[in-house]
Amino acid sequence: MVCARIVNGTESTYAYDRQRERLQGMLLTANRDSIMQTQYKYDPVDNILGISDVITPKAPMKPKGSEGRAVWIALTLYPAPILSVTRRRFTKHYFIGDRRVASKIGAGIFQNAYGHGANVVTAGQKDYQMRMMQIEKQREDYYRKLGTPPGVPPMKGATAEPENTHVGIFYFHTDHLGITSYITDAKANVAQFDAYLPYGELLVDEDSSSEEMPYKFNSKELDEETGLYYYGARYMNPRTSLWYGVDPLTEMYPSVGSFCYSNNNPIVNIDPTGKSWEPVNEGGKVFSLQDKEHIHSYKWVGYDKDAKGNFIPKPNTVETAYVFGKEGMTTLSSENYKPRMTWQSYKDISTGDKASDNRIASLHPYVQNQMKAFVLKAKLRFDVDLRVVQGYRTFEEQDKLYAQGRTAPGSIVTKTRGGFSNHNFGLAVDVVPFENGKLNWETKNYPLIGTIGKSVGLEWGGDWKSIVDRPHFQNMFVYSLKQLRNLPKDNKGLPILNSK
Repeated sequence: MVCARIVNGTESTYAYDRQRERLQGMLLTANRDSIMQTQYKYDPVDNILGISDVITPKAPMKPKGSEGRAVWIALTLYPAPILSVTRRRFTKHYFIGDRRVASKIGAGIFQNAYGHGANVVTAGQKDYQMRMMQIEKQREDYYRKLGTPPGVPPMKGATAEPENTHVGIFYFHTDHLGITSYITDAKANVAQFDAYLPYGELLVDEDSSSEEMPYKFNSKELDEETGLYYYGARYMNPRTSLWYGVDPLTEMYPSVGSFCYSNNNPIVNIDPTGKSWEPVNEGGKVFSLQDKEHIHSYKWVGYDKDAKGNFIPKPNTVETAYVFGKEGMTTLSSENYKPRMTWQSYKDISTGDKASDNRIASLHPYVQNQMKAFVLKAKLRFDVDLRVVQGYRTFEEQDKLYAQGRTAPGSIVTKTRGGFSNHNFGLAVDVVPFENGKLNWETKNYPLIGTIGKSVGLEWGGDWKSIVDRPHFQNMFVYSLKQLRNLPKDNKGLPILNSK
């Protein structure tokens, strides 16, 4: 998979592998001549091990003596989650929990990174992965012998020269989403200020220091070669608000775009590249994610870690889940690998269809939340897009509908007069799924839709024996039609019920 972007006469081409959709490289050309190529290497769980820039032999501007071979001009290694290394400097990161709070920069000459002499870095050689494994093992053995936690690489010859000099330390000031706005130095001077558009595109990027910190939106690294944010397993383009890779949960939630970021709500949610919520039934028993009909809630189970300390999702967990209460919905997600729960009133949540929202709002106040929960649960958990096609009807509207096909033109559509339909009291709806771009009255999903409606306490017309009405759902609160007709009415014509 290759995408190209042309800017000011130059063309940037991005290449991705077909199997895992990871960014493999970027080629910069001008007038069809190659100028520079960036290559990316990954570990088995898709974390970046290294980024390499190379000037190609056909480059118009290349160092003297470079004819006939590629010259490596830049390299970034990630030998540990707390460390990044280039050929002449290192950056050590400090965390509180999972949030980056500071970065210490040191300078030094990093040679022999892959067992080759001088300063020539040959990241493209066949023994690349083997050498990285050797380096990692040597480093871990050294730390184990010292009895100290991982830190700046001290091993001469294997990873870096020991003569490192301190450049400075910088502190990150982030908000609730981990977004870096201010970076200060050791003397509390503002060294960098960033402001963002909702999906991470930089609106303001100012600095008073020679050091530019790339950790910005959600504290993720902004790759300067591509302009993409690196989230561990996928890249996100802040300008288009899209992932450059398919969401691993896309088959479970087809109603949500497989390339959109944080369900298109970046002000409230973040996507930490993880899954943490495991489904349970009412008794707390764990159920499979596929057994959606028996899922009552979710419990937080955290993450596993691989050999390098990277967070990896546990099986049978989801990244985002929803719990439907009586008055509102709770969105379960994760922020910096920790549980996050956000509650919203049903009155503040849209079903995604304005006409359905208006019909629900016209119902009796006693059933509005229940009907909203029904439609949202069908959409968010079962990926069934329901449309409310009938809601509250006044007695006059019911009589007019009854006259159709009898004393008025049209076909007969109802057998009941005003005051004899459950719709006349705002306690019932008719729903139809929106499938393949249109309402499908003949859908095969009504048994599932009936189960969803009954799970929130509604009576389903598909269970009736005499007149089966599959689109119909209601809650009559044990009142009969006769009792509802005799109850006093409010100014909208809805019955005044004693209690729920």
